[in-house]
Amino acid sequence: MIELGIREFRERLSEVANGTDIVSVTSNGVEVGTYLPKRWVRDAEKVRQVADAVERARRELGARGMDLDGQMRLLGMTPWGEPLEE
Repeated sequence: MIELGIREFRERLSEVANGTDIVSVTSNGVEVGTYLPKRWVRDAEKVRQVADAVERARRELGARGMDLDGQMRLLGMTPWGEPLEE
């Protein structure tokens, strides 16, 4: 993933649009959006299948008494693996 400030994102939009990298757009160092190239969207069905599999695994772990979200918080991360806001 590439991180670009809003101004740089705007200046490089043509390059970014023709690229394959996911871009995190920031303002004053804070993420305000994400640019997802179309090639990632084309695999939306595959992404949905993976998300469903992850949710099934989360439910199965929960049924076994594991609090996955709690474990992620202990590691300082959201359930999606992103750093917790301080």
